Amino acid sequence: MCPAIEESDSILIRSVAGQQLAVGDVVLYASLSDTAVIHRIVRIEKGMVTTRGDSCTIDDTPVSINRVLGKVVDVERDGNPVPVNKPRTSLWRRIRLRLGI
Repeated sequence: MCPAIEESDSILIRSVAGQQLAVGDVVLYASLSDTAVIHRIVRIEKGMVTTRGDSCTIDDTPVSINRVLGKVVDVERDGNPVPVNKPRTSLWRRIRLRLGI
């Protein structure tokens, strides 16, 4: 989930009911291959959530909202809080914005 969450960050995850999830939330979920994934929700529809890592350009395969294990509520890096409530703009997007493309 770089750049919002880096490998050495401490993360606090809380259980949350499916109806409390919203687009933009960073969640921990069990993928269809039963691996643990932390990504941001980009779409919720018909009991399914679609996620994507902040530095990814392609959405993950949608999974049932029941596979969401919890929501990231706090991230700490080197003892300092890190905001994760809104996605960071990717490097390429920042370059394009700066160049006016």
